[in-house]
Amino acid sequence: MSDEMRLSPPGYDAKALMDAKGTPRPQGGPGDGTKDDAAVEKAAKEFESVFISQMLQHMWEGVEVDPNFGGGHAEEMFRGMMIEEQAKAITKGGGLGIADEIKKEMVRMQEKAGATDPLRRPRNAYAQAQASLAQHMPLDTATDAPAATGTASDDTP
Repeated sequence: MSDEMRLSPPGYDAKALMDAKGTPRPQGGPGDGTKDDAAVEKAAKEFESVFISQMLQHMWEGVEVDPNFGGGHAEEMFRGMMIEEQAKAITKGGGLGIADEIKKEMVRMQEKAGATDPLRRPRNAYAQAQASLAQHMPLDTATDAPAATGTASDDTP
């Protein structure tokens, strides 16, 4: 039986732990200037545009189609698209400030989720795993300890 298998407490794979130490995954997330920032910004602006569109839709409900200026059935059909484009133009021009608040909240929620998810913190994952392993079985005394599995050692006939 190999030393790694014999010395690892149940639930720990010492070889995998040693291999994991090699190359950490790149760290990235909202607020650090990566493409995640652009995605959060885009989602927040799209949300603001939809919100403004809904407000404009209710505003235009009371306005009837004027037959003197073309109006008619075509205006009724294309009014929704006009409202959507107006909302996009308002958002592009600075909007109502909703997108900024939405972005801040999205970043805060993602950072909070990342703080509780060890896979989102790969630089600390190895140190945490090593500390946890050391609590269960100190590494400096592990090589001197006999196997706790009850099997015969390799040097017996």
